[in-house]
Amino acid sequence: MKSMIHLTLVTFSAIAGIAIAPSPAKAENADRDTMTQPLTELSDGTHFYGEVGDPKQGGSAYSIFTKNGETVRGIYYIYQTGNITCYRGKVRPKAIDNADVATPSRAAYGFSDASPWDFYQNETVDLEGFQKLATAQIPDTAIDEFKECQNLDYR
Repeated sequence: MKSMIHLTLVTFSAIAGIAIAPSPAKAENADRDTMTQPLTELSDGTHFYGEVGDPKQGGSAYSIFTKNGETVRGIYYIYQTGNITCYRGKVRPKAIDNADVATPSRAAYGFSDASPWDFYQNETVDLEGFQKLATAQIPDTAIDEFKECQNLDYR
């Protein structure tokens, strides 16, 4: 079953079991499309996008990804909440399609009977409405989580 991770609405696929309410700043700007350059036209390398211009606004959604040709590996997170999703997929103008997605599982919360990640396939990560931010602004905690996502084996 294909589902969509709506980053513009700050919600995850219901199958992942995570639901996050839109941040007030994003709700006010829901109709504004701030993405000026299609993702497909970005150079290869690391890119940082946010739903707001402040890279450390609590409760706001961000995405860091590395683009290599049509393939991207990245992280979506909500600052200061611990909510992260790792992804790998194909770049489209305003989204990542056919994404393999990983979310922390019960093991991340201290349950010893679970693997550290839950994996989902054929997802879409929608970045419409996000704005490009300087990679120098990426918070240290996000860099550490991003590195962990880069090393995931999506099977």
